Amino acid sequence: MPKELTDEQLLKILEKLPEDLKTAFFSTDTAEYIANVCEKFDVPGKKVTLIAGAVGDILLKTAPPEEFSKILEKEVGLKKEQAENIARELDFRIFSQVRESLTGALPRTEQRKETSAPSAEQPAQKGPDVYREAV
Repeated sequence: MPKELTDEQLLKILEKLPEDLKTAFFSTDTAEYIANVCEKFDVPGKKVTLIAGAVGDILLKTAPPEEFSKILEKEVGLKKEQAENIARELDFRIFSQVRESLTGALPRTEQRKETSAPSAEQPAQKGPDVYREAV
């Protein structure tokens, strides 16, 4: 897990964080999901706190989401199968709701604008289009 953040570092990160990630980070629903999933998989109390910290690191974008199960295994000390199960559940309940912001993807409207613009790198077509039907 990333090193402990100072209050100043945390504030800087929160200032730049998208709203949906801030909401998920401070949400009581997120805390409930973590507690419920940990109870479901018989995680001892101290490790629940570490898992909550790992979820926070993902939501703050200080740890990569694709490494979540490995973080649970190595840093929290869970067995591989238990870490994968917990990661899958929390991914579904928490991270899937904020996937675009976590991966840094552009909002859908901006993606559409980019893909609809002609590319300068496309070569000009030479000769007739052999794939086009004659009208």
